[in-house]
Amino acid sequence: MKNISKFVVTLIIGMCCSVNVMGISTLSQVQTEFNTKVLELLENNDLEQLKEYTQSIPDCVEPSEENETPEICTNDRTDGRNFLWHIWKKGLNKNKSVIEIDAGIYTALGVFYRKLYRAEPTVWNRANYYNFYKRYKHSWLQDNVELIFTQLWQRGSIFKKWEGFSGMTGRHIYTTLYISNMLGFDSMYKYVSSEIRLDKDVYGGGKNWLRSILYEMKQKSDEFKDEDLLLTIKRDWLDSILVGEFNAEERNYYKGVKTKKMYEMLNEKGWDMFVEGGLKPSKWEKHAVMLNIRACPQVHRREVCQSFRKGAIKYGFYIPPEVIEEQLEQKLMKAVNKTSGKFDKGHFNPSI
Repeated sequence: MKNISKFVVTLIIGMCCSVNVMGISTLSQVQTEFNTKVLELLENNDLEQLKEYTQSIPDCVEPSEENETPEICTNDRTDGRNFLWHIWKKGLNKNKSVIEIDAGIYTALGVFYRKLYRAEPTVWNRANYYNFYKRYKHSWLQDNVELIFTQLWQRGSIFKKWEGFSGMTGRHIYTTLYISNMLGFDSMYKYVSSEIRLDKDVYGGGKNWLRSILYEMKQKSDEFKDEDLLLTIKRDWLDSILVGEFNAEERNYYKGVKTKKMYEMLNEKGWDMFVEGGLKPSKWEKHAVMLNIRACPQVHRREVCQSFRKGAIKYGFYIPPEVIEEQLEQKLMKAVNKTSGKFDKGHFNPSI
């Protein structure tokens, strides 16, 4: 008897959870039916039929004398909003004949994930995420699933170069990059720019903002235990700072001041936010820094150029000519001493 009672209670709880997950208690009948159909097609892995099904729902139109609004319709394709916005606003629609396509897809994907792995999708699990992602990679749902992973199930941030750091945190940016890298998105930087926009309106190019972003990324990197990824990101961002205004977008934004802002950002104490953690300068970076040091007097004040040069020397991005000359002399003297030592030991035989 106790076992039967326990079974009944479990069944009731399960039914309640199922209802809440699909939103049956709060959704309209047409939305509920849509969500159920989407889940069925996902479970059958019939993605093309799912695409046809969503496309078969007509767009809502303004009613007129000649044209009445369809009995069942959607605003998702005509409201000018994106997939994420539709998810954030899901359930707010009061028209019982309007279907929220994107919200229905999001809801069904969550239910399907729970069924597959007996786990909450908001709990990061690399193996589960990777296997789930494989189902939709190279399909029409790929981008939506990627956004769900990085922006909804995990607390990431989309970082676009021309929007800068406003409203962003390093922890959230790193989360998006980490997931993109671990799951093998087409590009790790698909949702986070691989370039850093220097703030052309403040002295230092926004160095304090960038320092705080990198500090927070380091915190998240420690949680994920992936220092190599952070170094890769730092290198890519540093390289983007070292190059000039190389395309029309940059020229339109910077209007000739990017290099000047680079010198201000990478002063004697500015380099450390990139090299902290073990970043070693590449040959390309050394060459780029050398060219920038030579060009600095034409762009900036003497003290700024000196500070840029000192920081580059301190962290190995630039070796001054006098140091190179000294190193050559030391090598030459070492070679001479080695040869003279052979003479002293009788190794030299003029008859040979």
